[in-house]
Amino acid sequence: MNDRPRWRDAIRTAALIRSRERDGEILLLLSQLPLLPAQLIGRLTRHQSFATTYRCLTRLRGEGLVRTVRPAISRGHGQTLHHLTDLGLATVGLLTGVEPAVLARQHRLRTADLGAMLAQLPHVLACYELLAFVVAAQPGPAELLRWERPFRRQFQRPSRVTPVTVEMPAFVDLRSSSEVSAFLLYPDLGTAPLRDVRPSLDRLADYLSHDVGMMPTLIVVTTTPERLDAWERLLDELAGRRGFRPLTPALLTWEKLRGDHSVEVGARHDHRARVPDLAPLVQLEPLEPRSRSGTPLPPLICDPWNPTSAVSCRSVQLGQMAFHLGPTDFELVDLVSRHPFLTLRQLASVLAVETPSVRRRRNRLIADGVLRLVKPDEVGNPESSDEWVEATVTGLRLVAAHHGLSPSAATLSLGLAGGGIEHPVGQRTTLIRQFDHTCGVNRVFVRFCELSRHQAATGHDDALVEWRNAAACARGHLRPDAYGVYRHHGQLFGFFLEYDRGTMSARDYAAKFTAYYAYRQTGRSEQDYDGFPTILMVTTDVLAEERIARAARAAAVGRDPLPLLLTCQIRIDGSRTQQGLLAPIWRETASAFHPRQCWLRECSGSGYSLSS
Repeated sequence: MNDRPRWRDAIRTAALIRSRERDGEILLLLSQLPLLPAQLIGRLTRHQSFATTYRCLTRLRGEGLVRTVRPAISRGHGQTLHHLTDLGLATVGLLTGVEPAVLARQHRLRTADLGAMLAQLPHVLACYELLAFVVAAQPGPAELLRWERPFRRQFQRPSRVTPVTVEMPAFVDLRSSSEVSAFLLYPDLGTAPLRDVRPSLDRLADYLSHDVGMMPTLIVVTTTPERLDAWERLLDELAGRRGFRPLTPALLTWEKLRGDHSVEVGARHDHRARVPDLAPLVQLEPLEPRSRSGTPLPPLICDPWNPTSAVSCRSVQLGQMAFHLGPTDFELVDLVSRHPFLTLRQLASVLAVETPSVRRRRNRLIADGVLRLVKPDEVGNPESSDEWVEATVTGLRLVAAHHGLSPSAATLSLGLAGGGIEHPVGQRTTLIRQFDHTCGVNRVFVRFCELSRHQAATGHDDALVEWRNAAACARGHLRPDAYGVYRHHGQLFGFFLEYDRGTMSARDYAAKFTAYYAYRQTGRSEQDYDGFPTILMVTTDVLAEERIARAARAAAVGRDPLPLLLTCQIRIDGSRTQQGLLAPIWRETASAFHPRQCWLRECSGSGYSLSS
């Protein structure tokens, strides 16, 4: 027996919905905003109470118009998300007079689209939350005229033959009190350095300098006050470089957005704008009359999170994985994607989880095709008993989507690496070729994690706040091995790590220090950091430490010396106290060999990344 809904079912439900205004409003909202939580549905339909919203959703689910999904996107109770079924989509098509297939394509309601949204769910929900805030900030009831996620346009620069594409997370047109307002929404979750946002803003400024009609208001919501200041500097730099400010920005933090509902956003209203001027980008086809009401509805929306789904495209597969992986699984995959070739014990130390628990989680992710074990012969050490792990291509794509980035953008911004020997991604080949060096860098940061937990257990406010790999902190010729932020007694200390195995020549050291001086002299470091980060150089033997000190003194002639500290690996491993890296084991390059000092000192500039 075929249980697929038919057009006669859609005709019947459409007649019922016409008499239930609130249910119809929710259906129309879900046709534009799939995977919407019930809390935001109540806020986007301002005349409804939350109790009324839940009753309407329960009724629509019972009639087969709406389906729910509850992914494990955060610890604790997950949010219940709502989207239309094929019957609900056909009902909306009858209500609006538009073909369901065209509606599904226009608003990205198809199975593959929902699968991609599940993989990008944190950023999708952030866009929806920001939209609800903008709607609530309007002076009266707001009507959603157009919603685009992402906002993508092409335009022609006079100096280029090929068109230039500008892309922003979301765009919305609202009509309130007979006025039309346009907003560009940028929900910033702090997943990528702000320096990677600058090219997008440059292209956006070029696009808006053309005759594009009504100028939108840019609304940016970010994570911390420090990152908010970095956004202000970035927009001021854009305005100063171009001599005009094409955008009216509104900047605030997520804490401010969620805690103060009286925040207002400025908007440029255009009384001349009419709905025809804001027509969708794709011309919607009118609904054709059906001669036979018993015809089955087109199967456009299946269950993208169901492993038995017949749809097997890449976006659906990523959506299925994202749906079934919990937040702790994502934490492990994200760590391995940024820092491959960690051992099981090191993973347990960084994640602060018992080793058996990490082993079970790792083995499950390997079985799912998200992670893979690195064979000893791949790293040139066939006798080793260690089990190193890296992310597969699927795992890297999953992490990139989880951060709202394309795989290529995530590889550049976050330094993702892995993929295995057959499909190397990012710096994977280099990390394998310098495997002992890679393991040395990992070992130092694992010691930082262990140290911070020991300090926290004794009542101190210590933690390793950030760990960026070499690809993520590289700037031009400056290529540190890693960048980290350590919190000690409530103060943040940023540092570059240089791990030396005694294989570099004096010329190599000179080139490395020249790159650091050039980075500081050009002022680019002031855009990225609060003061210049301390350079911690860890070497493997005493002779190499002395060579580095001589090279650093030679490079500092006639210059203000770099904040550089040296130590040897045996001093870290053989520290008699539990302080380890915080103990007095560090040497300044201008001092003699034996006087040692602690690394963390009170200072005016902590070296903390302004775009973290």
